[in-house]
Amino acid sequence: MPNTKSAKKALRGSLRKKEFNDLSKSKIKNSLRNLRKSLSQGVNESQEALSKAFSALDKAVKTNLIPKGRANRKKSRLAALLERTFSSSTEAKPEKVVKEKVEKTEKVSKTTKATK
Repeated sequence: MPNTKSAKKALRGSLRKKEFNDLSKSKIKNSLRNLRKSLSQGVNESQEALSKAFSALDKAVKTNLIPKGRANRKKSRLAALLERTFSSSTEAKPEKVVKEKVEKTEKVSKTTKATK
């Protein structure tokens, strides 16, 4: 137990943060679980579940709950899982949800033209 007044206050704050972090982690776990369940239901349900999972991961990164690299790795693996699941089926393939990266060469060429 904390002895000083400031230590008691810090304990209250850390308990509030723990509740919030636990809630956010459970949202991530539930969204991933729902995504895996939706794979058997079809493309549209899986797309919606994938979008919710991406959103939960991005929010966790924004609040520094999980590292950015871990979220990117999970998102990449989930998108690949969805692609593998529906690539061999007769249903329409899902559209790519992953944001397209701007090519670095375009950025470099624009900045070099501006400096010349």
